[in-house]
Amino acid sequence: MIDVQHIEDLVNKKLSGTEFYLFDCSVSSDNRITVILDGDSNVSIEQCMAVNRYLENALDRSIEDFELQVTSYGADMPLTSIRQLQKYLNRPVDMLTDESIHIEGNLLGINENSIEVEPIIQPKQKGQKPKKGDPVVYQLSTIKEIKPVMKF
Repeated sequence: MIDVQHIEDLVNKKLSGTEFYLFDCSVSSDNRITVILDGDSNVSIEQCMAVNRYLENALDRSIEDFELQVTSYGADMPLTSIRQLQKYLNRPVDMLTDESIHIEGNLLGINENSIEVEPIIQPKQKGQKPKKGDPVVYQLSTIKEIKPVMKF
């Protein structure tokens, strides 16, 4: 079986000195390797392809066959690290608190224990525009999930 630590070391070596980083890596019992990349800016298809080619060349199929998937962290996935949250400063996020309360708002600030969010208050009547609430500080320990809000 292919060692996950070996794959992580290879990916970290390839990404060293760039704005991109390994978010997650897994190897299943039947050698399906999944590598998820993220970065301080968006990860391109070309970046994923470069890491894929690098791994293909570094691993020997004659010793052990494998299936390889290199992908970027999805926009619909929750943000789980301070580094990821920094990418969304002054942008809308959707949060779910430990008390199952949904809060949508603009992410104004981040530190290692808390975030500051300017809530967006939805109007009660159709046709009215949403209003911005007063900024609120939330402890990261009280937040179940934070996702970016994609507006098209």
